[in-house]
Order: sequence, then structure tokens, then C-alpha cells
Amino acid sequence: MTRVRLRRWPAFCDVRQDRPCLWTAVAKDTSLIVFSLQVVAPDERRTALLRALGALLGPTRVAPGCLDARLYSDLDGRRTLLFVEDWESREQFERNLDTAKLNAIVSAIELCSEAPVVRLDAVERAEGMDVLALYQGITPDVQ
Repeated sequence: MTRVRLRRWPAFCDVRQDRPCLWTAVAKDTSLIVFSLQVVAPDERRTALLRALGALLGPTRVAPGCLDARLYSDLDGRRTLLFVEDWESREQFERNLDTAKLNAIVSAIELCSEAPVVRLDAVERAEGMDVLALYQGITPDVQ
């Protein structure tokens, strides 16, 4: 495990207002991997694209190392779809990216009216509701 010292917002939160508050977080040695594919579908191909990307969700979600797989539709730009996968490690992501899955992704991209946005992000640390409380100085009370 690696200890990381981070500055907390606001930068000067000490009662005397003369020194920054620091807190220590424990970071994992491995990074969470987030794969995302953003596509724009013409109206006449939107249903086919939703089916093509939606068909990837089930097998991906049960794959070893997959934390989550989701498909979103932008409420404002109805034609924009976002496919997202979260993985425990890059090795597990790569192990799942076989020829059949690559072909399915390429087939989905071919239905698009614009160039896709493909990202593979390594997230070093993920935090939840507690981080909001940290910044606001409140205790989360989620029921």
C-alpha cells in the first residue's frame, strides 16, 4: 500500500487560517480501469446500436474482474450513447477483450454517424459519499 498526502479544499481550513489542511489516503497498488465508448447514432440506427451495445452488457458483467458495465443515453443529445466498463485491473480488461468482443464493438461503431470517443482510464483512487462530507465538513446521513 502507498500512502498519499493530499491537500483538502478549502486550501486554508485551519481555524487560524494560516496553514493548509492535509489528510492521508491509502491508495491501492493497482488501478481501477474504466473503458468508455461514446458514440453518436443517427435516428434510423439508434435502436440497432442500442441492441448491439446492450448485447455486450450481460457477458461483460459476469466476466472475472468486471466491477460494472453500463449503457447510457444522453437526455439532451438523444443520439449520444455512452458504454462504460469498470475493471479491477488492466490485465482483466485485456483478458476480456477477445476477437468476438472487438468485432462487436467495431460493428457498433460502423453504425455511428460520427467518429467515436474511446477512452481507457486508470483510476488510482475511488472515493464515495464520504469525500463530499470531507469537503463540506458534514457527516453523510444516507438512508
